[in-house]
Amino acid sequence: MFLHISKIFYLVIASSWFKQFEVLKMQGLGLQSLKKNPALIPLYVCVAAGAVGAVYYMTRLATRNPDVTWNRTSNPEPWQEYKNKQYKFYSPIRDYSKTESAAPKFEE
Repeated sequence: MFLHISKIFYLVIASSWFKQFEVLKMQGLGLQSLKKNPALIPLYVCVAAGAVGAVYYMTRLATRNPDVTWNRTSNPEPWQEYKNKQYKFYSPIRDYSKTESAAPKFEE
């Protein structure tokens, strides 16, 4: 009744249906087509730069944001660590090391 796994694997690999998809590879994704179409290189560079920027920003948010804590035992209140620090990405107007935080003290 049931087919053996090796027979199923052979049927899928050897079938003409599977071989159709080997022929239909997308143009422009291989090194040979990049050599034929060098105008695609800036597109790939921009997409790669966008992906790297997105990963960098997500990593920065996960590691630098005062609302995120990775180890609750060593730092139970991570928001208190950034009282006099700048956690914005860019703020040229204010010097955060000299200003006092307007947030109330939780323990007192």
